[in-house]
Amino acid sequence: MRIAFAIACFASLASAQCCLGAQNGESVSDNGSYRVRATSQTGTGPTSHGPYRFAFTFDEKAEDGAWIERGAFLRSWDTDAHFAMTVRALSTGNGFLLSTSMDNSVQLVAPDGRVLHDLRAQRVGVEALLWPPGDREAHVHASGNGASWECAIFEPFCEVLSEHQWSKEDRAYTVPTTAPLFAEPERARRFRLAMLTWSEKQGIAERPRAVAAIEQLRVGDAKAHEAATEELVDLGLSSIAPLDEAIARCRDTKDDTACARLHAARQRIASLARGFDAPWRNLELLTQLLAHPEAELRTVAAGQLRRILPDGSSPTADWIRQHRDSLRWDAASERFLKKR
Repeated sequence: MRIAFAIACFASLASAQCCLGAQNGESVSDNGSYRVRATSQTGTGPTSHGPYRFAFTFDEKAEDGAWIERGAFLRSWDTDAHFAMTVRALSTGNGFLLSTSMDNSVQLVAPDGRVLHDLRAQRVGVEALLWPPGDREAHVHASGNGASWECAIFEPFCEVLSEHQWSKEDRAYTVPTTAPLFAEPERARRFRLAMLTWSEKQGIAERPRAVAAIEQLRVGDAKAHEAATEELVDLGLSSIAPLDEAIARCRDTKDDTACARLHAARQRIASLARGFDAPWRNLELLTQLLAHPEAELRTVAAGQLRRILPDGSSPTADWIRQHRDSLRWDAASERFLKKR
Protein backbone atom coordinates (compact mmCIF):
# COMPACT_ATOMS: atom_id res chain seq x y z
CA MET A 1 0.00 0.00 0.00
CA ARG A 2 1.47 3.34 -1.03
CA ILE A 3 1.56 6.20 1.44
CA ALA A 4 -0.55 8.31 -0.91
CA PHE A 5 -3.56 6.15 -0.02
CA ALA A 6 -3.19 7.18 3.59
CA ILE A 7 -3.67 10.84 2.75
CA ALA A 8 -6.90 10.43 0.83
CA CYS A 9 -8.75 11.69 3.90
CA PHE A 10 -7.20 15.13 3.50
CA ALA A 11 -9.60 16.01 0.71
CA SER A 12 -9.22 19.76 1.09
CA LEU A 13 -5.44 19.49 0.89
CA ALA A 14 -4.82 17.10 -1.92
CA SER A 15 -6.21 14.07 -3.62
CA ALA A 16 -4.61 10.68 -3.88
CA GLN A 17 -5.25 7.21 -5.22
CA CYS A 18 -3.75 3.77 -4.85
CA CYS A 19 -4.55 0.16 -5.65
CA LEU A 20 -8.24 0.94 -6.06
CA GLY A 21 -7.43 1.88 -9.63
CA ALA A 22 -7.29 5.32 -11.23
CA GLN A 23 -9.16 8.02 -9.33
CA ASN A 24 -9.88 11.62 -10.19
CA GLY A 25 -8.06 14.17 -8.02
CA GLU A 26 -8.67 17.77 -7.03
CA SER A 27 -6.95 20.27 -4.75
CA VAL A 28 -7.87 23.84 -3.86
CA SER A 29 -5.12 26.10 -2.56
CA ASP A 30 -5.17 27.07 1.12
CA ASN A 31 -6.25 30.63 0.25
CA GLY A 32 -9.03 29.37 -2.03
CA SER A 33 -7.70 31.24 -5.08
CA TYR A 34 -6.43 28.34 -7.20
CA ARG A 35 -7.52 24.83 -8.05
CA VAL A 36 -5.94 21.88 -9.82
CA ARG A 37 -7.94 18.94 -11.15
CA ALA A 38 -6.65 15.61 -12.45
CA THR A 39 -9.32 13.76 -14.43
CA SER A 40 -8.71 10.19 -15.57
CA GLN A 41 -9.24 9.73 -19.31
CA THR A 42 -9.36 5.94 -19.03
CA GLY A 43 -12.06 5.49 -16.40
CA THR A 44 -11.89 5.18 -12.64
CA GLY A 45 -12.15 2.39 -10.10
CA PRO A 46 -10.66 -1.10 -9.69
CA THR A 47 -11.11 -1.95 -13.37
CA SER A 48 -9.00 1.04 -14.46
CA HIS A 49 -5.52 -0.26 -13.83
CA GLY A 50 -3.52 1.43 -16.56
CA PRO A 51 -2.21 2.61 -18.76
CA TYR A 52 -2.99 5.81 -16.89
CA ARG A 53 -3.91 8.98 -18.74
CA PHE A 54 -4.98 12.16 -16.94
CA ALA A 55 -6.19 15.56 -18.07
CA PHE A 56 -4.92 18.29 -15.73
CA THR A 57 -6.54 21.72 -15.47
CA PHE A 58 -5.34 24.64 -13.38
CA ASP A 59 -7.98 27.26 -12.51
CA GLU A 60 -8.03 30.66 -10.82
CA LYS A 61 -11.03 32.02 -8.94
CA ALA A 62 -12.46 35.26 -10.31
CA GLU A 63 -13.91 38.05 -8.17
CA ASP A 64 -17.43 36.72 -8.82
CA GLY A 65 -16.41 33.30 -7.50
CA ALA A 66 -16.30 31.54 -10.89
CA TRP A 67 -13.34 29.36 -11.81
CA ILE A 68 -11.33 30.52 -14.86
CA GLU A 69 -9.05 28.02 -16.58
CA ARG A 70 -5.41 29.18 -16.65
CA GLY A 71 -3.84 26.05 -18.10
CA ALA A 72 -4.57 22.51 -19.24
CA PHE A 73 -2.50 19.54 -20.39
CA LEU A 74 -2.43 15.74 -20.61
CA ARG A 75 0.02 13.33 -18.99
CA SER A 76 0.25 9.57 -19.34
CA TRP A 77 1.93 6.68 -17.52
CA ASP A 78 2.24 3.56 -19.66
CA THR A 79 1.99 0.92 -16.94
CA ASP A 80 -0.58 -1.32 -15.32
CA ALA A 81 1.14 -1.26 -11.91
CA HIS A 82 -0.61 0.05 -8.81
CA PHE A 83 -0.74 3.83 -9.16
CA ALA A 84 -0.73 6.54 -6.49
CA MET A 85 -0.92 10.27 -7.15
CA THR A 86 -1.06 13.40 -5.02
CA VAL A 87 -1.75 16.93 -6.27
CA ARG A 88 -1.56 20.13 -4.25
CA ALA A 89 -2.47 23.58 -5.63
CA LEU A 90 -0.24 26.43 -4.47
CA SER A 91 -1.62 29.67 -3.07
CA THR A 92 0.99 31.69 -4.99
CA GLY A 93 -0.49 30.78 -8.39
CA ASN A 94 2.72 29.56 -10.02
CA GLY A 95 1.40 26.00 -10.33
CA PHE A 96 0.95 22.90 -8.23
CA LEU A 97 2.88 20.07 -6.63
CA LEU A 98 2.57 16.63 -8.22
CA SER A 99 3.78 13.32 -6.88
CA THR A 100 3.17 9.83 -8.24
CA SER A 101 4.41 6.37 -7.37
CA MET A 102 5.65 6.05 -10.96
CA ASP A 103 8.07 8.98 -10.74
CA ASN A 104 9.14 8.76 -7.08
CA SER A 105 9.77 12.49 -6.86
CA VAL A 106 7.91 15.70 -6.18
CA GLN A 107 7.50 18.01 -9.14
CA LEU A 108 6.56 21.66 -9.27
CA VAL A 109 4.37 21.86 -12.37
CA ALA A 110 3.34 25.07 -14.14
CA PRO A 111 -0.32 25.55 -15.14
CA ASP A 112 0.54 24.58 -18.73
CA GLY A 113 2.29 21.35 -17.69
CA ARG A 114 5.93 22.46 -17.79
CA VAL A 115 7.98 20.87 -15.03
CA LEU A 116 9.60 23.80 -13.24
CA HIS A 117 11.45 21.71 -10.68
CA ASP A 118 11.89 17.99 -10.07
CA LEU A 119 12.71 17.30 -6.45
CA ARG A 120 14.43 13.94 -6.62
CA ALA A 121 16.62 12.21 -4.03
CA GLN A 122 20.30 12.30 -4.93
CA ARG A 123 20.96 8.77 -3.68
CA VAL A 124 20.31 5.65 -5.69
CA GLY A 125 17.53 3.42 -4.39
CA VAL A 126 15.70 6.15 -2.46
CA GLU A 127 12.06 6.85 -3.33
CA ALA A 128 10.30 10.11 -2.49
CA LEU A 129 6.64 11.08 -2.42
CA LEU A 130 4.66 14.16 -1.40
CA TRP A 131 3.06 13.85 2.00
CA PRO A 132 0.64 16.58 3.14
CA PRO A 133 0.03 15.91 6.86
CA GLY A 134 -2.79 17.27 8.98
CA ASP A 135 -1.03 20.54 9.79
CA ARG A 136 -1.78 21.69 6.24
CA GLU A 137 1.89 21.93 5.27
CA ALA A 138 3.31 19.65 2.60
CA HIS A 139 6.28 17.42 3.35
CA VAL A 140 8.31 14.90 1.37
CA HIS A 141 8.55 11.36 2.68
CA ALA A 142 11.55 9.42 1.38
CA SER A 143 12.72 5.90 2.09
CA GLY A 144 15.29 3.41 0.89
CA ASN A 145 18.54 1.69 1.81
CA GLY A 146 17.22 0.88 5.28
CA ALA A 147 16.38 4.45 6.27
CA SER A 148 13.50 6.92 6.09
CA TRP A 149 13.43 10.70 5.86
CA GLU A 150 10.82 13.34 6.50
CA CYS A 151 11.57 16.60 4.69
CA ALA A 152 9.77 19.92 5.16
CA ILE A 153 9.43 21.93 1.96
CA PHE A 154 8.67 25.54 1.11
CA GLU A 155 5.84 24.96 -1.32
CA PRO A 156 6.07 27.88 -3.80
CA PHE A 157 9.68 26.97 -4.63
CA CYS A 158 9.43 23.20 -3.98
CA GLU A 159 12.50 23.82 -1.83
CA VAL A 160 13.61 21.52 0.97
CA LEU A 161 13.90 23.49 4.20
CA SER A 162 14.91 20.69 6.57
CA GLU A 163 15.16 16.92 6.70
CA HIS A 164 15.09 14.40 9.51
CA GLN A 165 16.28 10.82 9.17
CA TRP A 166 15.33 7.85 11.31
CA SER A 167 16.03 4.16 11.39
CA LYS A 168 13.33 1.81 10.15
CA GLU A 169 14.08 -0.40 13.13
CA ASP A 170 13.60 2.05 16.03
CA ARG A 171 12.32 5.21 14.28
CA ALA A 172 14.54 7.24 16.59
CA TYR A 173 15.40 10.53 14.89
CA THR A 174 19.04 10.87 14.03
CA VAL A 175 21.08 13.64 12.48
CA PRO A 176 22.17 12.70 8.96
CA THR A 177 25.93 12.31 8.81
CA THR A 178 26.20 12.25 5.02
CA ALA A 179 25.41 14.83 2.36
CA PRO A 180 21.82 16.15 2.29
CA LEU A 181 19.29 13.89 0.61
CA PHE A 182 18.11 16.81 -1.50
CA ALA A 183 20.37 19.64 -2.55
CA GLU A 184 20.09 22.69 -4.78
CA PRO A 185 22.86 24.78 -6.38
CA GLU A 186 23.60 28.04 -4.60
CA ARG A 187 23.03 29.84 -7.90
CA ALA A 188 19.34 28.93 -7.81
CA ARG A 189 18.98 30.44 -4.35
CA ARG A 190 20.81 33.63 -5.35
CA PHE A 191 18.62 33.88 -8.47
CA ARG A 192 15.47 33.82 -6.33
CA LEU A 193 16.83 36.44 -3.95
CA ALA A 194 17.51 38.74 -6.90
CA MET A 195 14.10 38.21 -8.48
CA LEU A 196 12.31 39.30 -5.31
CA THR A 197 13.70 42.83 -5.61
CA TRP A 198 13.56 43.17 -9.41
CA SER A 199 11.76 46.18 -10.91
CA GLU A 200 10.47 47.35 -14.27
CA LYS A 201 13.08 50.10 -14.25
CA GLN A 202 15.79 47.48 -13.88
CA GLY A 203 14.32 45.59 -16.81
CA ILE A 204 14.45 48.69 -19.00
CA ALA A 205 18.03 49.44 -18.00
CA GLU A 206 19.20 45.87 -18.66
CA ARG A 207 17.19 45.29 -21.83
CA PRO A 208 20.07 46.20 -24.24
CA ARG A 209 22.25 43.51 -22.65
CA ALA A 210 19.48 40.94 -22.98
CA VAL A 211 18.85 41.86 -26.63
CA ALA A 212 22.55 41.57 -27.42
CA ALA A 213 22.74 38.16 -25.75
CA ILE A 214 19.69 36.97 -27.68
CA GLU A 215 21.29 38.00 -30.96
CA GLN A 216 24.47 36.17 -29.96
CA LEU A 217 22.38 33.13 -29.11
CA ARG A 218 20.82 33.19 -32.57
CA VAL A 219 23.91 33.63 -34.76
CA GLY A 220 27.03 32.78 -32.75
CA ASP A 221 29.00 29.55 -32.49
CA ALA A 222 28.61 26.93 -29.77
CA LYS A 223 30.91 28.76 -27.34
CA ALA A 224 29.05 32.02 -27.97
CA HIS A 225 25.72 30.25 -27.43
CA GLU A 226 26.83 29.03 -24.02
CA ALA A 227 28.09 32.47 -23.00
CA ALA A 228 24.88 34.12 -24.22
CA THR A 229 22.70 31.69 -22.29
CA GLU A 230 24.68 32.35 -19.10
CA GLU A 231 24.30 36.09 -19.67
CA LEU A 232 20.53 35.77 -20.05
CA VAL A 233 20.31 33.67 -16.89
CA ASP A 234 22.41 36.21 -14.99
CA LEU A 235 20.06 38.97 -16.13
CA GLY A 236 17.19 36.91 -14.76
CA LEU A 237 13.76 38.50 -15.05
CA SER A 238 15.17 41.25 -17.29
CA SER A 239 15.57 38.59 -19.99
CA ILE A 240 11.94 37.43 -19.98
CA ALA A 241 10.30 40.15 -22.11
CA PRO A 242 13.06 40.26 -24.78
CA LEU A 243 13.14 36.46 -24.94
CA ASP A 244 9.36 36.20 -25.29
CA GLU A 245 9.45 38.75 -28.10
CA ALA A 246 12.24 36.88 -29.90
CA ILE A 247 10.42 33.57 -29.50
CA ALA A 248 7.25 35.13 -30.96
CA ARG A 249 9.24 36.29 -33.98
CA CYS A 250 10.52 32.75 -34.42
CA ARG A 251 7.10 31.75 -35.72
CA ASP A 252 7.78 33.80 -38.82
CA THR A 253 11.20 32.25 -39.51
CA LYS A 254 12.44 28.83 -40.52
CA ASP A 255 15.44 28.80 -38.17
CA ASP A 256 14.23 26.01 -35.89
CA THR A 257 17.67 25.51 -34.34
CA ALA A 258 17.95 29.11 -33.17
CA CYS A 259 14.37 29.04 -31.91
CA ALA A 260 15.12 25.91 -29.88
CA ARG A 261 18.04 27.69 -28.20
CA LEU A 262 15.78 30.62 -27.31
CA HIS A 263 13.15 28.28 -25.88
CA ALA A 264 15.80 26.44 -23.85
CA ALA A 265 17.10 29.68 -22.33
CA ARG A 266 13.56 30.83 -21.51
CA GLN A 267 12.73 27.49 -19.88
CA ARG A 268 15.88 27.61 -17.78
CA ILE A 269 14.96 31.06 -16.46
CA ALA A 270 11.38 29.95 -15.79
CA SER A 271 12.68 26.96 -13.87
CA LEU A 272 15.03 29.04 -11.72
CA ALA A 273 12.22 31.53 -11.09
CA ARG A 274 9.89 28.62 -10.25
CA GLY A 275 7.36 29.90 -12.78
CA PHE A 276 6.97 33.39 -11.30
CA ASP A 277 6.94 36.20 -13.86
CA ALA A 278 6.25 38.95 -11.27
CA PRO A 279 7.53 37.65 -7.92
CA TRP A 280 8.56 41.12 -6.75
CA ARG A 281 4.88 42.07 -6.39
CA ASN A 282 3.30 38.70 -5.59
CA LEU A 283 1.87 39.51 -2.17
CA GLU A 284 1.10 35.88 -1.36
CA LEU A 285 4.67 34.82 -2.08
CA LEU A 286 6.25 37.73 -0.19
CA THR A 287 3.94 37.13 2.75
CA GLN A 288 4.84 33.45 2.92
CA LEU A 289 8.53 34.34 2.75
CA LEU A 290 8.16 36.34 5.97
CA ALA A 291 8.02 32.97 7.74
CA HIS A 292 10.91 31.39 5.81
CA PRO A 293 13.54 29.86 8.12
CA GLU A 294 16.38 31.71 6.35
CA ALA A 295 16.90 35.17 7.81
CA GLU A 296 18.16 36.62 4.52
CA LEU A 297 14.98 35.66 2.66
CA ARG A 298 12.82 37.04 5.47
CA THR A 299 14.74 40.31 5.39
CA VAL A 300 14.52 40.64 1.61
CA ALA A 301 10.78 39.91 1.60
CA ALA A 302 10.07 42.42 4.39
CA GLY A 303 12.14 45.08 2.66
CA GLN A 304 10.36 44.53 -0.64
CA LEU A 305 6.96 44.75 1.02
CA ARG A 306 7.93 48.07 2.60
CA ARG A 307 8.87 49.35 -0.85
CA ILE A 308 5.73 48.29 -2.71
CA LEU A 309 2.98 48.69 -0.10
CA PRO A 310 1.20 52.05 0.39
CA ASP A 311 2.58 54.59 2.84
CA GLY A 312 1.46 53.88 6.38
CA SER A 313 0.99 50.16 5.79
CA SER A 314 2.63 47.42 7.82
CA PRO A 315 4.64 44.68 6.05
CA THR A 316 3.11 41.89 8.09
CA ALA A 317 1.00 38.89 7.15
CA ASP A 318 -1.93 40.13 9.26
CA TRP A 319 -2.00 43.59 7.65
CA ILE A 320 -1.76 42.17 4.12
CA ARG A 321 -4.58 39.69 4.74
CA GLN A 322 -6.81 42.48 6.06
CA HIS A 323 -6.12 44.97 3.25
CA ARG A 324 -5.26 42.87 0.18
CA ASP A 325 -8.66 43.36 -1.48
CA SER A 326 -8.34 47.13 -1.17
CA LEU A 327 -5.01 47.33 -3.01
CA ARG A 328 -4.27 47.78 -6.71
CA TRP A 329 -0.94 47.68 -8.52
CA ASP A 330 0.19 50.98 -10.07
CA ALA A 331 2.72 50.33 -12.83
CA ALA A 332 3.85 53.95 -13.03
CA SER A 333 4.96 54.13 -9.41
CA GLU A 334 5.71 50.39 -9.14
CA ARG A 335 3.77 50.26 -5.89
CA PHE A 336 0.43 49.10 -4.59
CA LEU A 337 -2.04 51.92 -4.04
CA LYS A 338 -5.29 51.88 -2.11
CA LYS A 339 -8.38 51.59 -4.29
CA ARG A 340 -10.67 54.59 -4.32
